[in-house]
Amino acid sequence: MLVLQSQSFAQTTESKFKAVWQKHRDTWAKSFTWQEHTVVTDYKQVSENDVYRAGILPDKFREDRGSLDDGNAELQVGSASFTFKKYKQAHKGLASANIEELILGRLYFQSFDAVKSEFGKFKIDITKGRTATWKGRKVLIFGVTNPIDTVSEQIWYDATELYPVRWMYQSTQDQDIQYLGYRKINGVWFPSDRKVYGNRKLRQHTKFLHVSFNSELNPAIFDPEQFGSYHWLQ
Repeated sequence: MLVLQSQSFAQTTESKFKAVWQKHRDTWAKSFTWQEHTVVTDYKQVSENDVYRAGILPDKFREDRGSLDDGNAELQVGSASFTFKKYKQAHKGLASANIEELILGRLYFQSFDAVKSEFGKFKIDITKGRTATWKGRKVLIFGVTNPIDTVSEQIWYDATELYPVRWMYQSTQDQDIQYLGYRKINGVWFPSDRKVYGNRKLRQHTKFLHVSFNSELNPAIFDPEQFGSYHWLQ
């Protein structure tokens, strides 16, 4: 994947990142629902799965896995997380950090200092950055300054519309997550596809389906005491 025209930021990287944070603060949706259909390729074996997501920003999220009749889900309310298996609560604990929730909406409902702190938890140093051209569009890259660094944690944003297009980090493999096919839905820029590469091989391809923003969601769907009584598809 060739990246061209790399250069240092003319302004400070922090001011560039603050522009990303400010871009959609007044227009981003306060609620969302969508389905994710993912094809997973792992050592020549192919599988498929579905996940249904809903949220009321900034701190209510729900993820249903597989068939909705199975009763397998995770609820996040504030800092608390509740896991259900076959409609029974299996675990309660602290919610884990989720960068995708952050970059696909939550950062627009937090203070700039809080956003900086969260990116720091993912080892993305927003005081470092560069620009480049990727897939024919100029991008802002935060976390690295070296054009050949594909290992350090970094987040890429479209330089014009300031939506996230790529996230790279190191785990057991070099991970490269790409958000593609952006279009406006109810005034919100959102991708149609997510591709996950491990060591430059496509491991997962997700389609975002039935995406909706600012729909009226019953708060009961995030209430662990009422789990199984309400769902956003009902």
